[in-house]
Amino acid sequence: APVRPGGALDKGNLWHEVMEAWYKALMAKPGDIVNALEAVGTVLDSFKDRGVEPELIQLIAWMHEGYVQTYGTDDDWEILAVEHMMQQPLRLPGGEPSGFILKAKIDIVVRNKRTGLISVVDHKSGGNLPTDKDLEFEDQFALYELLLNRAGVKVFNTIHSAARTRMNKGDLIPPGHPDHKSTMKAQTLEDRFLRSYMKRTPNELLMVERET
Repeated sequence: APVRPGGALDKGNLWHEVMEAWYKALMAKPGDIVNALEAVGTVLDSFKDRGVEPELIQLIAWMHEGYVQTYGTDDDWEILAVEHMMQQPLRLPGGEPSGFILKAKIDIVVRNKRTGLISVVDHKSGGNLPTDKDLEFEDQFALYELLLNRAGVKVFNTIHSAARTRMNKGDLIPPGHPDHKSTMKAQTLEDRFLRSYMKRTPNELLMVERET
């Protein structure tokens, strides 16, 4: 089915394009925020050429601006891979290949510079930030961990990096604007962004694999 312009999937795809450009630039030139912002600006400009609605481009630009205000250039991360494609056969309970191949594209793989531990980060966007209950059903992250572990990359944890796609009137109309009212409040960065850290035990990973 076609992607509905301005729908959740469309916003998610555009957000992933921006984040891919952001982290590829940071992987090439760590800490160089000017270069990374230029890369993102090029992607935003390409949206115009593709006929993306101006309001949607404004939304994605606003999301990224807030993301940078929240996390900066993630100087504690060494970016190991961006949009990393991989596949592994799913195994049966006895350990033999099942005949099913699991394919995945992982947003980013990072190593903490201080601890040396490796994490998988996946970018998510939506009208609201996830609750703890929402994250309990995120088997996608367990499968990422499983795939990398099987490939010989020991994953310490996975990170659900959520960004809110809903703008309030206070976000759109700043103080000083003729249409601004005292009741209009801009969202805080804490309202808009949330990184949730998750870890599955080996037995949980095997259970997710069998269910898959």
